[in-house]
Amino acid sequence: IKYALVFVFIWPGSWNFYQNVFIVPLLAFSNDLNMMVGQALFPTSSFTPASLFGPVDSVFNTIFFNYVTWYRVTAMMFNGLLGFVYGLLMVFSFANYILIIFRCILMYLSSLTIMCAYLTLGPIMFLFRLSSYTASFFSKWLQTITGAILSQVYMFSIISIFSVLYENIVTSVLYFQICY
Repeated sequence: IKYALVFVFIWPGSWNFYQNVFIVPLLAFSNDLNMMVGQALFPTSSFTPASLFGPVDSVFNTIFFNYVTWYRVTAMMFNGLLGFVYGLLMVFSFANYILIIFRCILMYLSSLTIMCAYLTLGPIMFLFRLSSYTASFFSKWLQTITGAILSQVYMFSIISIFSVLYENIVTSVLYFQICY
């Protein structure tokens, strides 16, 4: 079996075999797992990979690109000292939300980069599995790839829940009538 595994990774079509048997199914599994978690959190009839950022889009459309929101924040800020403090807190929370989304996007991109970098080392790691001296390298490699996949799933689920809660809280705080 060891000789067959070595042959699989040194024959001329080995990279195509590795890509078709390991890389493509692993990336598809990662995307499918993200989609299953996203669809479980927000069941819709047409769920696409772009829908994973749907709650973030909803927050941006409701809060940042809606002029009524900014009229209400401005009206709150010019309604006395307490209103000014509330308005500043709202603007501060908007800035923190943008920072959190930026960090989550960086985390997603870094986990994809780690996963791609480690997948290129796959054939070497499979050969390391053959020896008892280097088997720990293979297990750590596999744990890192699993961690990268799970970090994407956790990030999408946490950011989806956080975005929905944030949107509900902000719209409930800004639910008052203004004259404009």
